[in-house]
Amino acid sequence: MADNPATYVTDGYQGNDIVYSAVRMVEDKVRVAPWALYKVTSDNALKQYKSLLLTGDYEKAAKVQRKALEPLTSFNVRTGRWNQLLDWANEYETFGDFVANGAAYKMVTGNKFWWANLLEGGANQGIPQELYCLPSQYVSIVAKTGWPVKTVGYQLNYGEMLNIPKELVLHEKYFNPSFDYNGSHLYGQSPLQAAVKNLTRNNYAKSATTKKFENGGFEGVLFVNDDRITPDQGQEQAKAVKKILSNEYSGVDNNGKIAVSGYPMGFVPVTQTTKDLMTLEFENLDLQRLANIWGIPSQLLNDPNRNAEANVVEAERQLTSRCVLPQLTATRDNMNRKMQSDWGMKGENIILDFDLSVYRELQEDQSAKWQWVKELTVPEAYKLELMGME
Repeated sequence: MADNPATYVTDGYQGNDIVYSAVRMVEDKVRVAPWALYKVTSDNALKQYKSLLLTGDYEKAAKVQRKALEPLTSFNVRTGRWNQLLDWANEYETFGDFVANGAAYKMVTGNKFWWANLLEGGANQGIPQELYCLPSQYVSIVAKTGWPVKTVGYQLNYGEMLNIPKELVLHEKYFNPSFDYNGSHLYGQSPLQAAVKNLTRNNYAKSATTKKFENGGFEGVLFVNDDRITPDQGQEQAKAVKKILSNEYSGVDNNGKIAVSGYPMGFVPVTQTTKDLMTLEFENLDLQRLANIWGIPSQLLNDPNRNAEANVVEAERQLTSRCVLPQLTATRDNMNRKMQSDWGMKGENIILDFDLSVYRELQEDQSAKWQWVKELTVPEAYKLELMGME
């Protein structure tokens, strides 16, 4: 398959069930996280909270988050507009859908481009009226060459070329080491680029098995087994038999039908059973390889070779920690940077963050934890603290 973002969408997300299932699995988990505006009460605690998320200490991260951030409960004109966006990003998408769809674009194409329709006047000047995901496969970066290569704008080619100022676009991407003078490294590398051969093989394997089911395929050699006739006569007889079989016994509707011949016949099966089995093995291997490029445990995609491995709870935990949280934290950090620079909240001690507590699989088993906490010879207040309780 062609190696470009548009093909990753058509032959990947739209054309391959493994890619679709993997992306949708992450999308669905990203979507459930609620977002809110917070007032920063401690910069140091905020830094600690972010680092704890990266190290995987989620229980402590949740406690430090409460020290670092205070939920915003009263709103002025400008924060009120942002609070409305956290319900509906635009007239078609809730904010959860908006974030999830952006994650899908990034997983498939390596890039996420968000466009803000900024208000040009009034008390909310510079605040987004609505936010939209741009189709990243059709977005081009306008770059200033030289050193360092910098983004100066964007172009959207959807039948006509639309020039978009840099200030209106939030660009989030995966790392791309393919550096060049023209700014190729400014685009994120799609995970599917690294797996394009696996994806191509998997698509071909599915096409091949589909054709086999449709047409029956070449199963073996049928021959006339009669010593009384010459080879030339045998060829004539074989042609006659072939004609009958081709006309009356071919096609999907004749699958399983038994052919009858008036001649002594022989048959040598040449069905490539080993090859067929290898095709299935390759499909299972491709499932694992494609899941791996995003860090998704393949058993969650019904991998037949790993159904008996780590339990579902642990697999769900890995999915959330390795796939979902990186999407959410990248979105949070990029949104806050953009809000503080171009989207109307410059100088405000306000940030946007998601609620980690909805992901129950990240929380410790409180029952098992209490079994050893209650036996500790420490003050009761400290036991409560260990359990995350006031």
